[in-house]
Amino acid sequence: MAITDREQQIIMSAIAASANEPNDPDNPLTAEERVIEKISQFSSMLNEKSKVVQKIRALNGQDGTEIKHISGVVLGVRKEASSTRGILFLKTEPHERWNKRGIEIARTERMDSSGLALKISRELRELVGHKIVATVEVRMAGDFKVRVLSHYTVTGRDPHFYSQAGYEEARNIVNGELAKMTSAKQLGR
Repeated sequence: MAITDREQQIIMSAIAASANEPNDPDNPLTAEERVIEKISQFSSMLNEKSKVVQKIRALNGQDGTEIKHISGVVLGVRKEASSTRGILFLKTEPHERWNKRGIEIARTERMDSSGLALKISRELRELVGHKIVATVEVRMAGDFKVRVLSHYTVTGRDPHFYSQAGYEEARNIVNGELAKMTSAKQLGR
């Protein structure tokens, strides 16, 4: 049976991926075995139940996930003790009806089970005062909608929030928002 186009793509990708790995003298695998190892990894990611396929379908809205893009300035990221999620606070343009304060909140995936969520949280902590476009998945958590951060793109620095005074203001806003969130949880909202 002739090799299919899909098989050829997987093999070529595996060859490229294994060729880009650093040379490890302690690795007992031959070049061919390294390619086979990559093929196994790639094939498992092509399974319809894999996290990779589920994420692609969510970001394309194929599974009913609502995607939003939020432009704003990073005010801070804090770890939510109850869920280990990173909570991102953004300063956005206020909206008379939907967001009078101009503060948006998004959460990462759980950091105790996702290295990617931990990486994103650490990166965003370093970006206070930077403008970003955040891609979020709107998910239901009980009766509430929550925004889960999937990706972000840095678009520049905000002249005010990138200054020392702006940094202090950002920290005060984040602390105030955290206090409101804690109070709301204690009141059962």
